[in-house]
Amino acid sequence: MSNEYSRRFRPIPIVSVALAAAVGFGADAAHAGSLRCGYSQGSWNAPRGAVVVMHTDGIVSQVFQAGGAYLTHIMLSHGTGWMSHAHRGNPMRNSDFDAIFGRPLATSPGTLSSGNPISTLKAGQPGASTATMGGTYTSMYGDGSGGQPSLVMYRVGDSRAASVENFVWNMPLKTIIDKNGSPTSGVYQLLDRHWVPPFWIYPGYWSEQTMPYSFYQFKEIGTNHLGVMSPDGVACSTFISWAIHRANNVSMTPRVYNEATVRHALQVAHDATRDECHAGFGDWFQHTLANLGNACDKAGNQIADCMAGTNGGKCDNYGDEYTNPNNWGGGRDANVISPDRVVNYDATLDTASPWARSGLTGWGVVQWSGEPRYGCWVSDDHFQP
Repeated sequence: MSNEYSRRFRPIPIVSVALAAAVGFGADAAHAGSLRCGYSQGSWNAPRGAVVVMHTDGIVSQVFQAGGAYLTHIMLSHGTGWMSHAHRGNPMRNSDFDAIFGRPLATSPGTLSSGNPISTLKAGQPGASTATMGGTYTSMYGDGSGGQPSLVMYRVGDSRAASVENFVWNMPLKTIIDKNGSPTSGVYQLLDRHWVPPFWIYPGYWSEQTMPYSFYQFKEIGTNHLGVMSPDGVACSTFISWAIHRANNVSMTPRVYNEATVRHALQVAHDATRDECHAGFGDWFQHTLANLGNACDKAGNQIADCMAGTNGGKCDNYGDEYTNPNNWGGGRDANVISPDRVVNYDATLDTASPWARSGLTGWGVVQWSGEPRYGCWVSDDHFQP
């Protein structure tokens, strides 16, 4: 990644879909969710190498709170212009008939006409990526109509934080849409996905070079904290833990949750998804059909099954397999690294993290100032028209 970024964008209006509202929380990225491109109020004051953490009420917060965690998202600041994180847009839903009477959310991989991968429930796109301040601000605040974060703070790390930031800043990138121009000329260039070169990958363990977002990381971090990409992908905090190991050769320790806590968290994920799905319908006829097909309950099942890793982690179940621990992937416990753990917010100090310092030092409130900047947090192609 060069330090010269002269990227310019044009706005793209958001397109909402009824069943996508079931996962409109965006898996700790699409906090407001109603806009994908927009202007920031300048740049944030989080210094280069700091992490920015936030809490936004929604499905993710309810799942985290079931495990005693509070923070819902974490981002790595590259200074005043850019940041990196792992996030996803809404999974594409299946056709109306399939969504209402069969499987609600898409699981089959594919490639769009632009060459971008389809954002499915299993492999969320863009995953680990870098965005401008415009894209960052829009993913956090959207159009200001709701879903606003109640806490946004940054934390400065120790001397190792610079190594992590430098490693991520210099990772190879794959541009999602590569065009040049200005917002007014009708051509644009969107954000970049981080790319893992083949020689970083354990042979036969990871087939994709980009790093998609995985719901399964809410239960099993796999090998990400060991510097080896897990086969399912990353989440926001597990991407950070992976970069910590790659940069400093130290491993964060996952927090272990017992079966009862996992069971409770999965039920919370199901119930919150079902309720948000019901709230997202505006058309009486469509809502009536969805009720007839029990679509929202099946969407909740599909999310919970995906998090639990049932059926080999394919995310294609829409029954209640998640309710039986014998169906879970990775055993009955959960091994998790949450944003809380990275910054010691849950008082479980992990000295492998540069930002898990003890005490109250290193914190600052995120503020925005300066010239507005335009950007996108996810590609237009990642949403179903």
